[in-house]
Amino acid sequence: IIVRKSTDGGNTWGPDRNIPVTKYKQNDPEIEVATDGTLYLAWMDAFKPGIRFAKSTNGGQTWTTPLFLTPTKGGHPNWGDKPLLAMSPNGQHVYVAFNASDSYVASSHDFGATFTVSPKTNNDTRYWFHTAGAVAPNGEVYFLTADFSQDYTGDANIGVLRSTDGGAHWVNTVVDTSKEMPDCPWAAGCTFGFLGTIGGLAIDASGKVMIAY
Repeated sequence: IIVRKSTDGGNTWGPDRNIPVTKYKQNDPEIEVATDGTLYLAWMDAFKPGIRFAKSTNGGQTWTTPLFLTPTKGGHPNWGDKPLLAMSPNGQHVYVAFNASDSYVASSHDFGATFTVSPKTNNDTRYWFHTAGAVAPNGEVYFLTADFSQDYTGDANIGVLRSTDGGAHWVNTVVDTSKEMPDCPWAAGCTFGFLGTIGGLAIDASGKVMIAY
C-alpha cells in the first residue's frame, strides 16, 4: 500500500511513500488527515493478525510502529476485516470499526497512542460491515452499518451505529432493509455477497447526520 501527497489541490503529486512494511498481505487502507497534518492510517494485515494502525507526521516518509487492534486475548477476536476509520478533526479521538463476523470498534483518546477494543456491538449471529463513519462536533460517533446472513441470502439491514460516551457503549439503529443481492458469476473471484448494500455518512457543523445507501 502506497501513500502519495499533493500540495496544490491534486494538480501534481509527490513520490510514492510506502506504509509500514509487514510480513502479511495488506488490504483495505483507510486514511485521515488531522488539522495539524498528521496522517492516521488503518489497514488489514491479512485476516490474521488483522487490523493495524499507524501515524505519520512527515507526509508518509516515516511511520510510528504499527499497533495491532485485534488482540488474541481478553475476549476479543484474533482476526479482523474491513477497517473503517473516523476521528475528531484534531486527531485526539480516533475510532476504527471492523468486523470479525461480529461488529467491533477500537477507540483511542490519546491521538492514537493506545486503543481500547469494545465488546462486540451486536447481539446476533449475522455478518457485519461498516461502510462509513464520522465524529460529530459534540463528540458523538457514528458508523453506517450493513449486516447480512452468514451466507448472504435474504434481506440485509442498513443501520447507524452510535456512541455518545467516547466508544464505551454502542447502539445500532436499523433504518432500512435491502433485498437479497444478485449473484455476480461473470467475473472470477466475484462471489455471492460482493454486490451487497453499501453507503456513506456525513455530519455537518450543526450535528445533522445524513446517510446515503
